[in-house]
Amino acid sequence: MNRRASMVLFFCCRKMVGGTCPVSRGMVQTGMDITVENFIRQMRTGRYETPDSVRCRLWRFDTWYYILLFRVVVVGSRTGRRGAWSDDYIVELSHMSIKAAEACGGRVIVEDAPLLDGVSGPVVVVANHMSMFETFSLPCLIGPFKHFATVVKESLLRTPLFGDIMRAAGSMPISRRNPREDFEVVMEKGTALLNAGRSILIYPQSTRTDWFDRDRFGSIGVKLARRAGVPVVPLALRTDFQPNGRWIKDIGRLQRNQPLRFRYGPPVTVSGNGREAHAEILGFMEKTLGGWGVPMQDPARRLNAGREVTDA
Repeated sequence: MNRRASMVLFFCCRKMVGGTCPVSRGMVQTGMDITVENFIRQMRTGRYETPDSVRCRLWRFDTWYYILLFRVVVVGSRTGRRGAWSDDYIVELSHMSIKAAEACGGRVIVEDAPLLDGVSGPVVVVANHMSMFETFSLPCLIGPFKHFATVVKESLLRTPLFGDIMRAAGSMPISRRNPREDFEVVMEKGTALLNAGRSILIYPQSTRTDWFDRDRFGSIGVKLARRAGVPVVPLALRTDFQPNGRWIKDIGRLQRNQPLRFRYGPPVTVSGNGREAHAEILGFMEKTLGGWGVPMQDPARRLNAGREVTDA
């Protein structure tokens, strides 16, 4: 969440709902009957899917969703500044964002979590990056099974309110200005955390995209896992329910016809130079995301390629 999005949501809350908003009074009932314990219990069976009884079809205004997310940020920021932070707390806070999506018409599907839960010891989780939603929701999908840290942009730690959460959660910041320096930071600090028993979540892409391009999905997660001697667990996700916005990247028009999907892949052991492991991960990501209808390349690049063929 960037600085502009934080300010927009703050003023939306004050101007549009004031003191009468059920969110501000903590009285939102729809979507609240799935507790975090039930959510985790269902994930451990291999599949969680939002029940129809939980999805609210009355809250059809996108503003409500972003107000609910902003409430998550405010609550988390206050707790982070007080130092009253724990692994269980961040899982509960993350679950609030999942309930916000469900309350506003979203359908959340989590598959094959036992593949992560069944690994003893720390792992490197590699995931594609599609929207802001996974930043909010993945602590609830990973935290119940692994104590972990996320590799994030350094600028997120300076974002009002949201930065308090990132710092309290023990995120690993990188600058995104110097790839070589970022690589060394991830290798050095990531290895130290893994050796201490803490898993790492990393998005091997330079930015969010609503398509998947194998050429942009780097192998840094595999290299980190090889150095630390731990397996890699791939995580495919589709979160364009909350797409990037046209004017503000973090605030887009909700696509309620798109389920929020998450699927873990089998743990991958890294050997040799890691190329086979990386190819296996790419294969899982392409098969899963392709099966969900995610384009396998930037649509603009495909269009330009078509024009070049036509021109030739």
